[in-house]
Amino acid sequence: RVLLQGCRCVELDLHDGQDGMPELKHGKTLTTRIKLEDTLKSIVKTAFAASEWPLILSLEVHCSPKQQAALARALRAHL
Repeated sequence: RVLLQGCRCVELDLHDGQDGMPELKHGKTLTTRIKLEDTLKSIVKTAFAASEWPLILSLEVHCSPKQQAALARALRAHL
């Protein structure tokens, strides 16, 4: 939603997911986990809908090395 309002910087808090792929959640809170793939698809769909300016993704990575590699593959595949 914030991308559709013109936001140009988004922080993603990434943690180890249960299925071998990182998930997004705000650490040590009662927030819902969101699948990385769903997030990246939403970013691709809405990143430049409201603004042509570059989008900055700030990644706060709390993942194991194995899931960091999966994160890198997903970022290259989607972005």
